[in-house]
Amino acid sequence: MEKHFAVSGFVMNPEKNKLLMVHHKKLNKWVIPGGHLEENEFPFAGARREIMEETGVTAKVLDCSGFSVSSTKKETQIPNPMMTLQELIPAKGDKPEHIHIDLIFLCEAEEGKVKGQEDEVNDVRWMSIWDVAEADTFDSIKAFAKFMIGA
Repeated sequence: MEKHFAVSGFVMNPEKNKLLMVHHKKLNKWVIPGGHLEENEFPFAGARREIMEETGVTAKVLDCSGFSVSSTKKETQIPNPMMTLQELIPAKGDKPEHIHIDLIFLCEAEEGKVKGQEDEVNDVRWMSIWDVAEADTFDSIKAFAKFMIGA
């Protein structure tokens, strides 16, 4: 089965009690912002780009490696994703069923004005972690919200 690399971000406010969510038109669900990784794009940069495109929010990508090294001319550490998911994407129109290898980054941004990408997103909003846990979304997003609540 064909596989595509995708990137997305759990974008939290600084207080860590709200998550930036988009209502995805094709999926008809609340999801975190994200999309396909472009050719020759660093995954963390792709996540930041997708967040900006879908929400109008500039997010800081946080490193989840738990270990850091000093940068040199030959080696520079880049942010690691919080998790990686294999997601089965159903066939739609002329696009066959395929798999997304989704690199999901932990991000932070100040709450503020949001602007949805009209061709992909019905709505964008900052949702409380408690609201996310009850939203029409995927199990992985609910699990993250419950983790943040401490449940």
